[in-house]
Amino acid sequence: MTKAYHETLDKDYFGDLYEKVTRKITRGENVLISAISGFGIKTAFNFLEYNLGKDNLFEESLVYDPEIQDISLIDFVKESLEGGSLKSKLVLVRFFESVKEKSQVLEKLDSLRRRNPKNLVFLIFTDHSPLTTPDEYQAKTTVFFSEIIYMNPFSEEQTQKMIISLIDFYGWKIDESLYNKIYKLSGGVPRLIKYLCKEIYESKVPADYSEKFQLIPQINFQLKLLTKLLITLSKSNLLTLGLINSNGKIISKLLKDYFKNYQNDLVKQIFSNLTKQEQKLLTYLLENHSEVTTIDKIADLIEMSEEDFSLWAIYKLISRLKPKIKNNYKINNIKGR
Repeated sequence: MTKAYHETLDKDYFGDLYEKVTRKITRGENVLISAISGFGIKTAFNFLEYNLGKDNLFEESLVYDPEIQDISLIDFVKESLEGGSLKSKLVLVRFFESVKEKSQVLEKLDSLRRRNPKNLVFLIFTDHSPLTTPDEYQAKTTVFFSEIIYMNPFSEEQTQKMIISLIDFYGWKIDESLYNKIYKLSGGVPRLIKYLCKEIYESKVPADYSEKFQLIPQINFQLKLLTKLLITLSKSNLLTLGLINSNGKIISKLLKDYFKNYQNDLVKQIFSNLTKQEQKLLTYLLENHSEVTTIDKIADLIEMSEEDFSLWAIYKLISRLKPKIKNNYKINNIKGR
């Protein structure tokens, strides 16, 4: 019988993730794994479920998926506890970002495990929202998770391992001399690595043809998602997620190239008469329309584009933009912001 992709992976495929998770959950501690879509969280879920079951670390392993199951997570856990079984249970929860009133749910789950916490342990998977809305991931009266693990892009070594695993599983032929180029293009983002390899093998796209790769639907989808995060998240959050380095520079060359030319759809449709710099600034403001966009944030975004700028130049750019969009939008200045 043919193995699934996650079943072919070594336990160190995700670095020390397996070791870290098993150390925590076997002590009866709950763990939250957080990752941006496209960073391998689905593979990580399948990988951990498979290997934890294979190693028989718990007597029972249950999976809850809010996008498939009709009952609530609370009712699901209550049903599993019926009959008073003392078997140790691991509950793996997918797509926790889809669960409503998370803080209240975690409070109730904590109540259910108080009698014997080591016999009911939770391994929960979610998107990057613990960074943006951290209060939602705390129970009302206690700290539910002993650790939150953020899945970052792969290192160059991990990228090479992934490329080799793709070659072995799909039969793609990728020259070893391209491994480093694929890492630099992808920045270690798993979805980008996968589809770069696919296009290099199947379509014979040269590894230095950034513009061509950006047109591939799966790659374009990922780049657009990441660009929106670059624009909306704080510099510290972007660093935590591994999208930028300590110097504030975008790590993935593909993402850097895409980000430099990105425009909001409304800007494309309505404001084609603006200069390139004005279009960029309006894009930043529209993508952050529900928040105050600070001058420092605009400066960070321009720095990510690796363009020269000064605070004076940003103020002048804003003053030029205001009258050009006044029939559609109004830019309000907040002193000190």
